[in-house]
Amino acid sequence: EKHLPGFIAQSDEVKKTGIDLIVCLSVNDPFVMAAWADQQGSGDKVKLVADGNGTFSKSVGQLADKTAHNMGMRSERYAMVIDANLKVEYFAKGDGSFAGPVLEFLQSSKK
Repeated sequence: EKHLPGFIAQSDEVKKTGIDLIVCLSVNDPFVMAAWADQQGSGDKVKLVADGNGTFSKSVGQLADKTAHNMGMRSERYAMVIDANLKVEYFAKGDGSFAGPVLEFLQSSKK
């Protein structure tokens, strides 16, 4: 509820920094992700992608076992900026939206 709306709201500013695509990835099925995209009104601002089996999340060390809370395997909350050379800037999990810190990083990187 906190992370996605921030990126939707700031997508124009993020894209002005040269970002081609903003993706929200979740360990969920594509039908849930499509419904969430519709509910949030993400349109072409943020692409919601399903990581159904957690394959990507596991490969980047972000798969979390939430079975003790009856939630199964989930992805931690994080943000990544990946440039054309596959250089990665990683933003660790937090309680608020990552949109602000990511935008600040992108704006400072352009200077």
